[in-house]
Amino acid sequence: MNKALLLIVADFLLISMLALARFDIPEDEAAQEPPEQIAEREEQAQDEDLIDVLQLSLQQEEDRREALNEALQAEAEKARQLAEEKGGLEEEKSSLLETQKHLEVEKLDLANTFELAQKELDASKQDASNLMENLISVRETAAAEKERVRFLQEQLQSKDVELEEASVKIDAVEKERQAVEGKVRELTTVVQIKDTEKRILEENLSAARTEIEIVRVEKEQIHRQTTKLAEGVSVLAQSSTAIQEEIRQIQPLSLNVIFNSFKENRVVARFDAELGGGRKRQFQAKTIFLTDGIKTYAVFHTRDTPFRLTGQSPNLQNVRGTLFVGNSRIELSEAGFLAADPRVLAVPVDATLLESEGIKVFPLALEPLRFPEAVLINSDEGYYGETGFKLDPQQEGYFRMQNKVFSRIFGEFSPSRSDLVFAQSGDFLGLMVNNQFCILVDSFYFAGRIPLGDDFSTEEADKASAVARGLLARRPSELQ
Repeated sequence: MNKALLLIVADFLLISMLALARFDIPEDEAAQEPPEQIAEREEQAQDEDLIDVLQLSLQQEEDRREALNEALQAEAEKARQLAEEKGGLEEEKSSLLETQKHLEVEKLDLANTFELAQKELDASKQDASNLMENLISVRETAAAEKERVRFLQEQLQSKDVELEEASVKIDAVEKERQAVEGKVRELTTVVQIKDTEKRILEENLSAARTEIEIVRVEKEQIHRQTTKLAEGVSVLAQSSTAIQEEIRQIQPLSLNVIFNSFKENRVVARFDAELGGGRKRQFQAKTIFLTDGIKTYAVFHTRDTPFRLTGQSPNLQNVRGTLFVGNSRIELSEAGFLAADPRVLAVPVDATLLESEGIKVFPLALEPLRFPEAVLINSDEGYYGETGFKLDPQQEGYFRMQNKVFSRIFGEFSPSRSDLVFAQSGDFLGLMVNNQFCILVDSFYFAGRIPLGDDFSTEEADKASAVARGLLARRPSELQ
């Protein structure tokens, strides 16, 4: 046998072993038998298959040798027959001998070939053993690879799950991106619109600035003209106001007009006094509001308040004062005794509160002696009328009123303490301190102040009352 034939036989044996090898184990058999038995049984089966293949190859080689021997014998028999048939033919015999020699050489070559094939077969067996070892190693590697494949499959499944989740997230992100792109497009459109509007507004603003500049120039011209006119009007108005005031001062008002003005602007005041021993007493009086051009005051006779200066001094613990003006209540913060006559009690009031209620504030008379008669009004509206008065040279700041007055409406009556006296111009003259004298109120200077409400102090009230009593004690007896 030549070398090529041996290589073909070896390749056939290797392919046969690889074809017969089983690298996977059926699941049903693996579930029934232990892995060791399965491996041992497979190895035995593979060894038996390999031996069968080698035996088959050896049997084929023996059959071939037998076929050659038979061919040699047939040739020998043929030669013998030829020799017998042509016994005399030396050439043929020689040829036969030559053929026999060739056959013997060929037989020797076949024997050598057989030996070589036997050696190659032994080498093939060694190679098969090596291949078996390699096969075992490959099977182990295959098992490890199978385990690795299983692990990779698990990881792949996990990655598939993660991939699906990532795909869902990507879809959501894509939807959000599309929504954002839609909003961006909308915003872009809005920005374009706003830019257009801004450009239009800038153009309008530029035009408006030009118009404003033109108007400003025209306004400055008008302002200069108006200023000149206003200066003239102001001078004229001042002159007119002064003239009107002068006319009002010299033009007497009717008795009914003055009384009606008093009646419409009269308010009620209440003083809540806490006396010693837990006693309480309430004083109520009616009054109007006066102004000296700076502040506004309400005036009372002390006999109508808790701060009486004649008789025994009351033990005042607290005094609260309240003015009822329209629908509003004004809490009084302090009261003061006038220095001109301490029997007149003045209470400061916020004029802005009166304006909201439409209450008139009466000014003090600037020229109290302009008219020969005055208008006397009882604070309770019991009577009113005109009466003559004159200055008493011995009592500066006081008017002596006529003892009897004949009213055009109410008949005969006499002035009494706390009556209000007005000039015929409607301005306020003063307050009757007794039945004969009226104190001229031309200013509001206090001889003593008393805080009211939460800030009331008995000590301060006693101190201010003591000062007022001292001033009153220095008055002549007819003024007391």
